Amino acid sequence: SLLFVPPAKGGGMEIYMLKIRMQGTKKDLHWFRRLLERHEGVDVKEVSEPFANKGTNKYFRVYAEVERTEK
Repeated sequence: SLLFVPPAKGGGMEIYMLKIRMQGTKKDLHWFRRLLERHEGVDVKEVSEPFANKGTNKYFRVYAEVERTEK
C-alpha cells in the first residue's frame, strides 16, 4: 500500500514523502529496507518493527516513511 503526500515547497526544494506498507517474510522485509536505505535520493525517515499478520506466522508487515528531495 502506498500513500502519496503531495510535495511541500520551501527554500527552493520540493520534498516528496511516501508512507509505505510492506508485507513479506522478515528476511524479505529486511532485504528491502536495506535496499531503500542504500538508494541515492531516498531518505528513509522511519521504519516500524515487524507486525505479525493474522492467520500466519510466516508473513509480517512493516510501515515506512521515505522522502525524495529534488532541487
